[in-house]
Order: sequence, then C-alpha cells, then structure tokens
Amino acid sequence: MSINNDLVTSAYEELGLTKSNNTDKKQGELGQEDFLALMTTQLKNQDPFAPMESGDFLGDMAQFGTVNGIEDLNNTFKELASSLYSNQALQASSMVGKSALVSGNSGHFDGTNPFEGGVNLPSSVTDLKVTITGVGGHIIKQMDMGIQPNGVTNFSWDGTDNNGNVMPEGSYNIVAEATINGENTALETLVEGVVESVTLGSGGAGLTFNIKGIGEATFEDIKQVRN
Repeated sequence: MSINNDLVTSAYEELGLTKSNNTDKKQGELGQEDFLALMTTQLKNQDPFAPMESGDFLGDMAQFGTVNGIEDLNNTFKELASSLYSNQALQASSMVGKSALVSGNSGHFDGTNPFEGGVNLPSSVTDLKVTITGVGGHIIKQMDMGIQPNGVTNFSWDGTDNNGNVMPEGSYNIVAEATINGENTALETLVEGVVESVTLGSGGAGLTFNIKGIGEATFEDIKQVRN
C-alpha cells in the first residue's frame, strides 16, 4: 500500500512538528524523524483488510506532539528558573553594605555605637515595652515605647543601663511585650546588622546573607533593609 507523502507531510506540519536533523540526541531517544519513520513503516505493512483510519494516524501524531511539547515546556521552565535565580542573586549582591533587620532575640553591642533593633507587631498596641537583658536574664534597660501601630517598630538602645551607666561590649538579649486582647504577649524581636557578603547555594539551593554580629540569614529572615 502506497502512502501520499504530501498528505503525511501536510499532517505533520499541521500538528506543528518539524523535521529535525539533530545528530546529537542521546542513545535510546525517539525523535520526531524516528517516529515518522515508524509510522510510515506501520502504514506500509498494515493489514489491507483492516487499514489504519486517518483519525488514528493523526491521533498518534498528536500524542507524540504532546509528549514532545511537554519536554520543551520542561526545558523552558528550567531556563526560567535559572534566569530567576540569577536575577535574585544580582538583587542580593546589591544589599552588601546595607543594614538589615532580621529575626532574633540577641545582638552585639560594640561598646560605643547604639544598638539598633525592632519589634514585629501583629496589631497595634498601647503599651509596647522593650527590655534589654544580660547574662541570666538580668534586666539592664527597660524602654517604654507606648502606643505603636502594627508592623515593624524600630528602637535604639544607647548602651546604658537604667542608671545611665555605659555597658561593656558584648552580646545582649532583647525581650518585647505588650497587651494584646487583654493578655500580656511576647512579641517577635528583630536585630540589626550590616550585610557583609552573600553566599550562593550550590545547584540553586538558595542565598545566604552573612550579617555582621548576627551570622547567617535567608531572604525569609530579613524583615527590613536600610541604607
């Protein structure tokens, strides 16, 4: 049984398939050229008393085109992911040298410059209080910040205790609390540090920011960036 090559070619092109001369395909892969050759062989050797319907032929072609399209879509997504990762890395590099507020309940006071931090408020409060503590939870400084709206509220500790004495360089803890829905509630505290470098994870595993006095942090850890 002979096959009209023009008809086959027309159906092939109608399905959006083009012949490939790619000689680099991996061993064992079935390309479009191979598939067409198999289909042509099947048509030539079919039972003349039960020939393949044109609809079946086009259905097989469409199915192959769908599989091939999915493979192309996967490759496109891989390229898009790579592009997004590169763009994210470029944006992250611009943060080097800037100050970042990250989740944490302790930070480093250098003995001279004010210690900067923040409190993440889920709702507005009327009696926000920030307490700086030392070893063993010893209270060093209490700061009554009163009424504050929801969101990040910044605070600055000058390094002195309740009696005005300057504390030595070292690590100090932060505790924040306020009345929410009639109950005294502990709140998320943030500490500020300068972004010293950015580490790119292998294989697109993610980015890590190295923050002075704090350590490593991810994009999700950073709540606010300052110049």
